[in-house]
Amino acid sequence: MVPYGLLNYLLGLTNTPFAKYLTCTAIGILPGSIVDIYIGVIGKSAGDTAQFAYLLAGLIATTALVVLITVKARGYLREAGIKG
Repeated sequence: MVPYGLLNYLLGLTNTPFAKYLTCTAIGILPGSIVDIYIGVIGKSAGDTAQFAYLLAGLIATTALVVLITVKARGYLREAGIKG
């Protein structure tokens, strides 16, 4: 992992058009922002048992999806001959 500050400086040295950089940055930041907002909204009403069950189910589904995507991506990288 690379700290965001260092990563920003290093990526600034590339020849990436600004519009593409801005679009890709927004797409990359959006999922984490949505999760942060969702957790905040759910946390506000955490006293409700049903709401907590939905939060837990969502957390489990999200974790399963992240694991599945990671496994699939590693498989595709191995097939392409890229070690990671």
